[in-house]
Amino acid sequence: MALTWDLPCSSASKDDVEKLIGGGKHQVQVNGAKSLSVTFMGSVCPPANSPRDVMFVVDVTGSMGEGSGSDWNHDPHVNGSCGRLEAIRQVIAMMPKDDSARVSLLTFNSGVAAKANHFYASGQGLFSDLERSTGEPIDAVICAASGETDYSVALRAARQMFTAQGRPGTQKEIYFISDGLPNISSGVKEAKALRDSGAIIASIMLIGDESVLRDQIASRDPQGQPLFRKVAEASKLADALADLSMNRLSKVELRYRPTNVEDGIQRMCATA
Repeated sequence: MALTWDLPCSSASKDDVEKLIGGGKHQVQVNGAKSLSVTFMGSVCPPANSPRDVMFVVDVTGSMGEGSGSDWNHDPHVNGSCGRLEAIRQVIAMMPKDDSARVSLLTFNSGVAAKANHFYASGQGLFSDLERSTGEPIDAVICAASGETDYSVALRAARQMFTAQGRPGTQKEIYFISDGLPNISSGVKEAKALRDSGAIIASIMLIGDESVLRDQIASRDPQGQPLFRKVAEASKLADALADLSMNRLSKVELRYRPTNVEDGIQRMCATA
């Protein structure tokens, strides 16, 4: 005696009459339950698009731009772009088109240098907002380079944005890009407050010392590892940011078990 359990990604259709569909309870004759051979069919389904409010927090300090020595030229503004801008463009292009995810952005140095007024369902809306509010083209906004580094002011502004413009019940995510240690304020207190509120902070260090960003700012995954990447050059920012922002299934388990016998019928339940 055999039982085939079909686990589709979509709901049952009229063609599935002879199949046992999904992970709910099903019934077999009790005298056949002991010799029952169970086959599961299907594939790992992509996770549903959960509502997300995403905030890019981007370092525009002087070391990103032109200068002499190893402490400069980390991501200079060249031919109308830079690694930071291309990374943000790539991640926005990967986001679902069903309005479940919205994006906003702020840049920082010793203060907040530029900040969007709202969360947007498209990169076009976000970039237009930043260009209107600053009077600069988007490459000049995101590829800027001046001033010192204050993590606290950036994370405080991100939290204020979530409070003022974030949607209730959405996952709050911060993608924080920097190229060095803070030399004004560390942001550790502000990062803890954000994590305690349920926000996720994923961080990328470009070239510089990552100790604060990795160990005290970034959130942790279920295995306790920091949501953090380090890259040695600005051209790698796009891949690193895309990797951090992907929504993955990391583990899937499938089980079935007998529940109870009633009127000669063995009830069985499958869970995924």
